[in-house]
Amino acid sequence: MAWITRAFTLLACVFLVAMMGIMVLDVLLRLIWNAPLFGKVEIVKFLLVLTVYFAMAETFLKDEQVTVDVIDQVVPVPVVGFLRLVAAILSFALLALITWRGVQPALDTLDFGDATMDLRISLIWYWVPIIFGMGLAALAMLAVIWRLVRGPRRQA
Repeated sequence: MAWITRAFTLLACVFLVAMMGIMVLDVLLRLIWNAPLFGKVEIVKFLLVLTVYFAMAETFLKDEQVTVDVIDQVVPVPVVGFLRLVAAILSFALLALITWRGVQPALDTLDFGDATMDLRISLIWYWVPIIFGMGLAALAMLAVIWRLVRGPRRQA
């Protein structure tokens, strides 16, 4: 699971660099020829979706998401472990639900022919990375649950 999530995080990095490159190109075109890059907003939005949802799974897998640990300071360590497991299970459930419930709106964009205004990019291309990224994040949470249930490995 780690190498899959790492590969998609590296892809997210490529998309982030592409997003920055498009913005720099747009600034240069405006500065030099007073000609903005046509469709840049739609392209940057799409790259942003790719960046966020492709990087999400590794964030969960490495336990690097934002957490609030107020309770951790006042309860015993076993309770913290139990709460982490409950949070992981709830996170998995939410990610799986979002993935499943995202399929129908995505299919609706195909039925209605929804597309962006300038470049006429079908909105399904925005939905695919969202659904895929959420699904991959749900699988990553299953790995986290397994790791929490299994407990720390003991060195022999």
